[in-house]
Amino acid sequence: MGAEVNPSDIRKGKRKLVEELAKDLDPATREAVTRVYENWKGEESEEELKRILGKRLSRKLIREANP
Repeated sequence: MGAEVNPSDIRKGKRKLVEELAKDLDPATREAVTRVYENWKGEESEEELKRILGKRLSRKLIREANP
């Protein structure tokens, strides 16, 4: 079972957090990750993050963005 992200959290400051967590990525990847969070659709979005970042990094990002 994956972490649930409320899309409205992005507007409440999580966007900045997600961008900070993804700061070492190239700009296009960082924007893609931010877009996934803004349009969060549960497991579908988790799979998209895995495709973009890989399993390990996507899990880390989800865990750190949702303490």
